[in-house]
Amino acid sequence: MSPRLLRATWLVAVGVLAVLLLVWAVPAGRDSSVLNEEWNGLREAADSLDASALVSYDDLASVSVPATLVVIPRLSPGDASLAAIESFTDAGGTVIVLDDFGFGNEVLAHLGVNVRFAGGALVDPLYCHRAETMPRVELAYAETDPLLQTIVLNCATWLEVSGGADVWARSSYFSYGDVNHDSVRNSGDLDGPLPVAATMTYGAGRVVAVSDASLLLNSMVGLGDNIAAIRHQTSGAVLIDQVHLPESEMDRGRTALVALRGVVAEAGGAMMVVVLAVSLAVAHAWYNRGRHYDE
Repeated sequence: MSPRLLRATWLVAVGVLAVLLLVWAVPAGRDSSVLNEEWNGLREAADSLDASALVSYDDLASVSVPATLVVIPRLSPGDASLAAIESFTDAGGTVIVLDDFGFGNEVLAHLGVNVRFAGGALVDPLYCHRAETMPRVELAYAETDPLLQTIVLNCATWLEVSGGADVWARSSYFSYGDVNHDSVRNSGDLDGPLPVAATMTYGAGRVVAVSDASLLLNSMVGLGDNIAAIRHQTSGAVLIDQVHLPESEMDRGRTALVALRGVVAEAGGAMMVVVLAVSLAVAHAWYNRGRHYDE
């Protein structure tokens, strides 16, 4: 092998090794991603619930019920997704909608249940965690189950319930619904307690609404019984919707890298990196040897 070709091979190998190292190091930073281990991800909740990611609604029809779909609709679901959710729930599935100021009402309206996300800010200046916008909410099961005491919300709203729903979490008497988001309690605001979580029957399944999209974030689950409260509502296998989350160009790049990381890992990626590193060292030594002889 000529020195020039050997050098080109060495440079290509260095590039491949750099890409592999990047694949291993890059975090999955997408908001509410089950792969994201940072503060805004759902990795801890997904692991605790033994949940899988739903990356295409085409797959929902093949899911055996009972099963549970957790939806955090930061993007509008669209007719096809709404129809899939309806069929899944009507057949016996449970859909859990976690929302505050997103598109959760599109799901609830399509299903025709008597619950809506209010859209105002839930505030509790007394019974809260660190800040009044992080209410601590007692669960209806608190007196009978020591593992289901309270959940902690973050910049949440409340539910408007017009009947036919089992409300299992309400804010405290000190809370209020800030209707106009002015951060001041006035005559136009609603006095607590206010419903924040409810379950309804739909066909052979159930619809669960919780008025906080942040409930299962890694940064939130350790503050209360957030995961336990959701687990109590699940049935069968758990899927977490990854379709209706915003995705930037950076997120798409990270998703591709994570997918590549999985492929490489299954193929014995660690051994491949070791072999490549050794090969680079040998190639570099050989190249320097050739240069020495040329001189």
